[in-house]
Amino acid sequence: MKKVLLWMVSITIAMSCGLCPDPIAAQQAGSVTGTVTDALGRPLPGAQVVIEQLQIGALTNAEGRFELRQVPVGSHLVRATLLGYTTGEGEAAVTPAQPAAISFILEEEAINLDGVVVTALGISREERAVGYAVESLAGSELSEAREPNLVNALAGKVAGVQVKNVGPLGGSTSIVLRGYSSISGDNQPLFIIDGVPIDNSTPNLEEDGTYLFGSLDYGNAVQDINPDDIESMTVLKGANAAALYGSRAANGVILITTKSGRNAVGLGIQASTSLTFDSPSRLPTYQNVYGGGATNDDYLWVDGRGGGINDGVDESWGMPLDGRTVQMWNGTQPWLPVPHSVRQFYQVGTTMTTNVSVSGSFDRGAIRVSAAQMDATGIVPNQELDRTALSLNTVYSITDRLGLDGGVTYARNYGFNRPGVAGSYNIPYMWLWWQRSTDTVDLKEAMVGYDPADGELAPNWNHNYFDNPYWMTGFRTNEDTRDRLTGHGSLSYDVTDWLAVSARAGTDWYQHRTQQAFPMNSQENPDGGFTEGGTFLQETNADLLLRVEPTLDGPFSFSMQGGANARFNDREQSFVETEKLNLPGIYNVSNSAVPVTITSGLYRKRVNSVYGLASLGYNNFLFLDFTGRNDWSSTLPEEQNSYFYPSVSTSFVFTDAFDIGDGLLQYGKLRASWAKVGNDADPYQLAAVSDLYDPSFGGVVGYTASDRLPNSQLRPEETVSWEVGGEFRLGRAVLDLTYYNSLTRDQILPVDISAPSGYTNVVLNAGEVLNRGVEAFLSADLIRSSRGFEWTSSVNFATNKSEVVSLHEDLETLQ
Repeated sequence: MKKVLLWMVSITIAMSCGLCPDPIAAQQAGSVTGTVTDALGRPLPGAQVVIEQLQIGALTNAEGRFELRQVPVGSHLVRATLLGYTTGEGEAAVTPAQPAAISFILEEEAINLDGVVVTALGISREERAVGYAVESLAGSELSEAREPNLVNALAGKVAGVQVKNVGPLGGSTSIVLRGYSSISGDNQPLFIIDGVPIDNSTPNLEEDGTYLFGSLDYGNAVQDINPDDIESMTVLKGANAAALYGSRAANGVILITTKSGRNAVGLGIQASTSLTFDSPSRLPTYQNVYGGGATNDDYLWVDGRGGGINDGVDESWGMPLDGRTVQMWNGTQPWLPVPHSVRQFYQVGTTMTTNVSVSGSFDRGAIRVSAAQMDATGIVPNQELDRTALSLNTVYSITDRLGLDGGVTYARNYGFNRPGVAGSYNIPYMWLWWQRSTDTVDLKEAMVGYDPADGELAPNWNHNYFDNPYWMTGFRTNEDTRDRLTGHGSLSYDVTDWLAVSARAGTDWYQHRTQQAFPMNSQENPDGGFTEGGTFLQETNADLLLRVEPTLDGPFSFSMQGGANARFNDREQSFVETEKLNLPGIYNVSNSAVPVTITSGLYRKRVNSVYGLASLGYNNFLFLDFTGRNDWSSTLPEEQNSYFYPSVSTSFVFTDAFDIGDGLLQYGKLRASWAKVGNDADPYQLAAVSDLYDPSFGGVVGYTASDRLPNSQLRPEETVSWEVGGEFRLGRAVLDLTYYNSLTRDQILPVDISAPSGYTNVVLNAGEVLNRGVEAFLSADLIRSSRGFEWTSSVNFATNKSEVVSLHEDLETLQ
């Protein structure tokens, strides 16, 4: 690790030297001053004025004036740009004696939305040439939301994207593009950062939606990403847009490009701090007519376990809350409702995020270093989430033909008292049964000075079903730490002007450690207990790519991309638990009063692939793309572990073809695409495997057979998808429409079978799911002022119909 850090520091210092000014040249320097105005002579503030060869730049002030300092003596090309205006250029002769003066007049023009988008394999394409639905977001649209979980910031921004936030602070968020295509498998898209696929699983969550190690939600792993490091995000919807990415792309791909410093002018430092506040916006409406108990019977609290009259009942179906005097858990009290008892339990949560970055560009490259810290407290007392993120990105041209691109990101997440999603860890579940005469303020005050080591139950309104909520947040705690390292590097070489080759590799690695404490003398765990778990995950990808893009005479254009990929997936899990402690308050294996239970798992997977893309163009208004990919997966039978999937797409810019883009319709494009994508199985489905059984029997460690019947004839799932759509620019408004149809067949399903067979389920290829729907996106520049004020508004609409067309021939239902 020390060698890696030294290497990073060395590169940083070496590249930063390109930013150091030449002291001799500095003595022979002058300045350039001037103004930037529109055609009517009005100043244009916020315009960027640069000398690109020298990486010197400045912005105009409110009067449209600018000044470029420390400009070497000589003649230089100066450029002025502002969104929505033409670009101005001019020569400035710089002398040490007096500033060189130059002025620019920029004319207003329609904003050019026919730009460049990042598509599969990180290939940049002109938007007009893309034959499928693609939507892009700037990094600022994500970082401004200041969400602890990056996925939450996508809600409402992209048509056809469904975002569901499971819980509060640090909770997992599910994202689905164009509906659910797999009945029992993962339906979330593949996340790729700078060409590196990263894990977005939810630790502790099984495929069937149950929680493996307790009922805690540790959040989906993609929340480790620092939104301030994102340059742009591209959403490739469905199999048509993502066919080149292989078996995991049937549900779409989200491509993230991080900031590298290549757009910086000289050396720059950016710093930002934000503070947000959270509180429950809405709670259920509770009745305040009846108190604790059942069927209007009397109520008398003795021990909270049924020793009195209805004091073991947790519902509020008892006597009317009419003010009579009743013996309750905290003494004789008026029998009255406490309407705000639930809301007053919650507190105001805060999230403070601080980000600092240093970026710079120089003759042969650029570099960016950033550090971010997020400290958050939840709306539930004693709940905390902290994240530290460090990143280094660099691009460097070793020669005119050889280039290097690399980066590394480290993130550390610490969670304390993660929210529960089921059982007694889930405090909102208690509110469903909450007695309306109980005051949470009294429960909080009753916990002052309480120590579970005294051997007494915590004061509470009920001891049959629930513990005091403040005891749960103060003593029944949990904590977890996730350390994550993501890195990538690529080397590209331009063999000729039309032929280039590149090699790249990247890895996503993390370790996640968890611990839960169960104090003695609780309702659910009277003898105490604890759990400790750990997950290790790593995915490594290596690619070799070839790009051919010759210059052709005449109306036709052609380009081709081809390559090979090797993917390695490794995952290990371990879990230790005990249900009884010797001494209170000591949570380790040596304090267990009974043999501990140990669970462990080891998973390995390998996939090799070859892929290619060929693009044809005619007069820059008609385009045709072909893609193909073949995967060989280690999780399928050897005789059928190879599967091929192609795609074809076309794009037609009819306004250019018929020269009709001068009126209201400035730009019009029609597109259509078809694709087929395969999907393999999870590891260890083909042959019988054994599970380690612990505690041991008679001092001998044993193994138990899996309860899943293996299937040596599994076939890959297959998704066939087609879509049609169009893009239309009407003045300052842009409209994008899409209709899609996607059928997933040969689903890999776990099917229940008769237990006397020795197994409880078998994995089969069965079932078809059909998804079809419409997406619409409308954006308009409502205001674009010459003084820099802009107002852009957008709205998106999507509808999806998902239908289970068929199951296995012997199945009518699947649970």
